[in-house]
Amino acid sequence: MLGFTLEVINAQGVIYKGQVERLIVPSADGEIGLLPHHIAIVTMLVEGHIEIEENGGTRQSLYIASGYLKFANNH
Repeated sequence: MLGFTLEVINAQGVIYKGQVERLIVPSADGEIGLLPHHIAIVTMLVEGHIEIEENGGTRQSLYIASGYLKFANNH
């Protein structure tokens, strides 16, 4: 399996789930980029766009108002 598993969840449930190669998120400390095998991290997210690069190169962008990111064990 290439990449890592990404789940984007809001109050209604899972709005995105897939295998991705890269993720860029707007955090309280600035943009954070994640690649496979990134160190474990938990951080607050701020208003902006999540940039998703799926396996195969397809790119998507999702708008968020706020939230948090938890990344560990390629998930």
